[in-house]
Amino acid sequence: MEHFKRTWAEIDLSAIRENYNTVRRRVGPSVKIMAVVKADAYGHGVAHAVPCLDQLGADFFGVSCLQEAMELRRMGISKPILILGFTPANHFPVLAEQNISQTVFSLEDAEELSRVGVAKGCAIKVHAALDTGMGRIGFDAFDPSGAADAIRRIAELPGVQLEGLFTHFSVADTDGEEAYTEAQFARFLQVRDLLGAWRIHPICHAANSAGTFLNEKYHLDMVRAGIVLYGLEPGGRENPYRPAMTVKTLISFVKELPAGRDISYGRRYTTAKTTRIATLSAGYADGYPRALSGKGYVLIHGQKAPILGNVCMDQMMVDVTEIPCRIGNEAILMGGGIDFTALADQLGTIHYELICGIGKRVPRIVK
Repeated sequence: MEHFKRTWAEIDLSAIRENYNTVRRRVGPSVKIMAVVKADAYGHGVAHAVPCLDQLGADFFGVSCLQEAMELRRMGISKPILILGFTPANHFPVLAEQNISQTVFSLEDAEELSRVGVAKGCAIKVHAALDTGMGRIGFDAFDPSGAADAIRRIAELPGVQLEGLFTHFSVADTDGEEAYTEAQFARFLQVRDLLGAWRIHPICHAANSAGTFLNEKYHLDMVRAGIVLYGLEPGGRENPYRPAMTVKTLISFVKELPAGRDISYGRRYTTAKTTRIATLSAGYADGYPRALSGKGYVLIHGQKAPILGNVCMDQMMVDVTEIPCRIGNEAILMGGGIDFTALADQLGTIHYELICGIGKRVPRIVK
């Protein structure tokens, strides 16, 4: 895609490499790494991130839906891909044709996958999800015998291969909640061991990014590395990673206004004195949160330029009274000195939402 240099996100692949290698050192050579690249590689762009992670040796790729899985296959990725969420039954034939692994959390879906696999003359790979306390999807691990029996029946179906068994920790990223994570893990092991007694040994994975660094016993056969690959801490943990994204825009106009002038929609800001104002070529349609109107700032030449008035759809205004600048100069919106986590805290959200919310019209440019 041609870079028109209006608003863009710089992606530092050396940071992604460094972060992946940090995970690899943590888990050692015998544990598989699933690189989670859903939501366009957490907003970083699969076109750049996935080939990098493939080259580094990621064993699996994790996506949220069939659309994302197909995007990877079209890119030439031949490694195992797991859809971590729901796929409608009418699309099951595509799973067989493209050798894509599917999460299952109902016997009915597994039976339909079996019918498709038999018709296609192959075994569709599945990973059985266990609900150990997330309350989202999965067989109920609070009834370990019932969950194990259902999964055993899946493993015995023709046209299906039970490739994996997994759960998801809900508070591995929260200090003081270690006991809950431990209870989730214990429920997972109960089901795993019941399956093992029947000589059913799928790839077992429980650790998300936070779980990977919380306790190495959670690594099992594979870990699912997501947010840490992109350099952001997995919630409440020390961050040994390097952020890979910096969002930038350009100054489109500079003007000096006298006292008493209103700025932007809603007249929420009025100049109290003569003020030099820069208009930037970015707004909430690019993923810059409108909630930062009047309280956020950008960086221009390393100096803070406060946002004045409401952020518009495609533009925003900042105070540059004390900052020498001109049309065409760059401004940093997020990253590169404006910490994603601190910004998210200010908004009462999480950094995942910020990076995944960078709009599609913002090109990702490899640094």
